[in-house]
Amino acid sequence: FPVTIQAVFPSHDIVEIGCELVQFGRTSITIACEVRNKDSKQTIIRIDKIVFVTIDENGKPIPHGIIK
Repeated sequence: FPVTIQAVFPSHDIVEIGCELVQFGRTSITIACEVRNKDSKQTIIRIDKIVFVTIDENGKPIPHGIIK
């Protein structure tokens, strides 16, 4: 299902997005991301777990073939 994440910040603010690798599996990669105000470094929103899974045409997980 789709996820909509909304955060309010002044339109003149410049934001930066930082992501880090949390877990690296055979068929999946998990990351955490944070959106911050570029000047103050204040966090606007943090997403602790985003999982990307490689799937075949039948929706079954398959190895992604990426080597750390």
